[in-house]
Amino acid sequence: MQQNHWRVSSLPMALLWGALLLFSCSKHDLRVQQLNDLQAQNQADTVFRSDSLQKILVDYFNRHGTANEKMLANYLLGRAYADMGEAPKALQAYHDAAEYADTLNDCDYSLLMRVHAQTADLFFRQYLPNLSLQEIDLACACALKSNDSLSYALCKEQKVRAYYQLGENDSILMVSNDVHSIYQNTSVH
Repeated sequence: MQQNHWRVSSLPMALLWGALLLFSCSKHDLRVQQLNDLQAQNQADTVFRSDSLQKILVDYFNRHGTANEKMLANYLLGRAYADMGEAPKALQAYHDAAEYADTLNDCDYSLLMRVHAQTADLFFRQYLPNLSLQEIDLACACALKSNDSLSYALCKEQKVRAYYQLGENDSILMVSNDVHSIYQNTSVH
């Protein structure tokens, strides 16, 4: 019976490997990795309880990033503020994110759509349905530019809530019929 005295658990090896990668990366590579990790947490619907990393990333990418990196960093800061119940700060961060979008070049329209959709949701929660509708229209336009008919339908569907706040039942019916048609035309048979 042989005993393996050199057995090493995988956690210390993973930490060692991570440390080696960290030391071999440039500052930009590290910030990009942090931005991607934070975006992965956001996509997993993690509730952000702090804005500290987001602020660091916004500060870095606003000076050194591409238009899409700036937009993503500011969007993630807005998500943190929204999760922390700081609606005015979240709206400002979303506004900044939209301002960084470079719609003349390689724009991430899917991300820009989410920026406008999150802004619309904040306006809806603040009982500002007209402002919410304006942002929903912008989100719908971005969904169309990214050729994402499902997101377009989901964005358009959000108009129902705003029209409900406004008490516009005819508009609710019209949007519901439009969305129903979109879903029928995009369903897989």
